[in-house]
Amino acid sequence: MQDWFIHPVVQGAIMPFLAGLVASVLLAPLRLAGLSAVAGFAAAVYLVVGFQFSPLTTVRKVMLLGLIAPAVGIAADLAFKPTRLTAPLFGAILGAASVWVFLAVLRQRELAQAVLAGGGTAIYVAWMVGFSVTLRDDSVRAGAASFALGLGTGVAAVFAASATLGLYAMAFGTASSAFLLVQMLTGKRTFAGITFTLTAGLLAGLLGAATFYLAQLPWHALAVMAFVPLAARMPVPARWPAGCCRGFMSSRLAVESWAVRLIGSTVLPKEGDAMKTAVMYFTFAMLPLTAAATPESYTFDPHHTFVHFAIDHNDFSTIWGRFDKSSGKFTIDRQAQTGTLDFTVETSSVTTGDNLRGDRPRSRDEHLRSADFFNAAEFPRMYYKAAYVKFNGDVPAEIRGQLTLLGVTKPLTLTVDRWKCAPHPVMKRWICGGNAIGALKRTDFGMKWGVPVAGDEVKIVVTFEAFRD
Repeated sequence: MQDWFIHPVVQGAIMPFLAGLVASVLLAPLRLAGLSAVAGFAAAVYLVVGFQFSPLTTVRKVMLLGLIAPAVGIAADLAFKPTRLTAPLFGAILGAASVWVFLAVLRQRELAQAVLAGGGTAIYVAWMVGFSVTLRDDSVRAGAASFALGLGTGVAAVFAASATLGLYAMAFGTASSAFLLVQMLTGKRTFAGITFTLTAGLLAGLLGAATFYLAQLPWHALAVMAFVPLAARMPVPARWPAGCCRGFMSSRLAVESWAVRLIGSTVLPKEGDAMKTAVMYFTFAMLPLTAAATPESYTFDPHHTFVHFAIDHNDFSTIWGRFDKSSGKFTIDRQAQTGTLDFTVETSSVTTGDNLRGDRPRSRDEHLRSADFFNAAEFPRMYYKAAYVKFNGDVPAEIRGQLTLLGVTKPLTLTVDRWKCAPHPVMKRWICGGNAIGALKRTDFGMKWGVPVAGDEVKIVVTFEAFRD
């Protein structure tokens, strides 16, 4: 049963659809069927990562706002009579909130680029929310627009190398299809209101922007998606059937053929196998200490210092990878048998030897850099700091420190299994080098994607050389 619930089709389609269907049927008499979109989204969040919001990363901010939006929508539906200003007002407020969502990513950019990207994000989210809310009184068009937005954003995210964001988007899209299905089967329109349209517009806007920032989705794909709410408002030809089916056909055909297919031609490869569900790894490490009769400081040689990792792949094989860029220093006092370590790893430098897409939508290394794993756009670095070193004689044998990854800090112990200090044969400078090994569980840091197909436990091997300062 557990294997069934970790299947991506179940997480992104089947369970969200059922959640949306139940919400649409049971809550329709209360005029709350609009909760179907968030029901599907919440089902996917629960199955993929659970309701964890600490640390508050970019993706978790998207989750948080997506779950709060329907509460705001219910309050608006019950307490206020919509006016012409309702849609632009909600758009402006949530557009501004989107800057907060992506603040950590924007801070990694130059000021001019950050202002441009942040402003563009605010406009995009405001547009999606504002025009979606204008569909509040037409439940069929609203449902069709939400279905196409979820499907289009989800497929684009998956092929842009973020299966997590793709599942979230497809989840509210499939839940929206359940919202539509109930109307088609009963022949009666269901109240959508701000509850439904605000949630759908916000999720589409934030998930699309997140895919742009965290998975390198081309910006013009978002431009295409921005026309979906407008497409759902297009006039219906007189020859089409009247009633619910007429509304459904007009909005669905307009949305799917005019938007989703365009997105496919824009960001999806013409050829290639469907993406095998996420697999992969995690890791990181640190480095050991060195030698001296008195306290000495050493700087790691970036050309001869690497963090390697190994992870089980579906009980068939062991996949190895490494990080190519790192920096740091350590101090050591052999006489006092103390030491400290401060080490940084660039997460975007991860490689497993699979960096060419070929006929696939993305390479494995691209997937590892996405929000499913190391989320390099938001967390470009991992840090390891240690202030305790255990010695075996005058040689460091064990290092106990704290690893910070994806905003989460956990203890990590490394064993030094090789150590040598001597003058460098060419440069004649004093140098220390060796290996350090350790292990951790990547789910402890919130990296849950692909477990158990890609193992939870990660073996770490750090090979290092460092020159005395």
